[in-house]
Amino acid sequence: MPPESTAGFVDFHALATLWLLRSDAARLLYQLRLHRGGAQAVHRAEYAGMVGLLTGINEAEERYLVTVADGLRVADDLRGRMLGDALRDHLEDHHSSEWWSVPAVGTALGGLWRETAGWSAERVLARLGYDALDWRPGLRRLRVQLIGEMSGYGGPNITTRAGTRKV
Repeated sequence: MPPESTAGFVDFHALATLWLLRSDAARLLYQLRLHRGGAQAVHRAEYAGMVGLLTGINEAEERYLVTVADGLRVADDLRGRMLGDALRDHLEDHHSSEWWSVPAVGTALGGLWRETAGWSAERVLARLGYDALDWRPGLRRLRVQLIGEMSGYGGPNITTRAGTRKV
């Protein structure tokens, strides 16, 4: 990728991540309703409405069963994302924003994996000093990246490295 395209790609990735989070949240809410039973026509409308409302993108009613996985897998995906975002937050707080390039972090992570093997996400987070699974670390990272909150931007425009867009 040419260097001049990097900022735009990173911003696109952040927007895609935000869409994925909203889509997964909508699908989880929908699937929880689906498992309560009810009329098929209502499920179709709820699916399209829930996903469309939370993502801002129209979703075809016909897809109301396509995204349903066994065992509410979407809930596991969301839990994993929250754990990962909290872990990234922890590593940035204790090492630096470039934690991934610090050799000692690899050793520390290896020790953490061995120590917490088989633990629940909540127990791992407690070990890291968090109270519970939380959306805030991931949303804070996306907000800073997309709105430029830390650089003083925001307001009526979204300012990213790729440019400014009206909200």
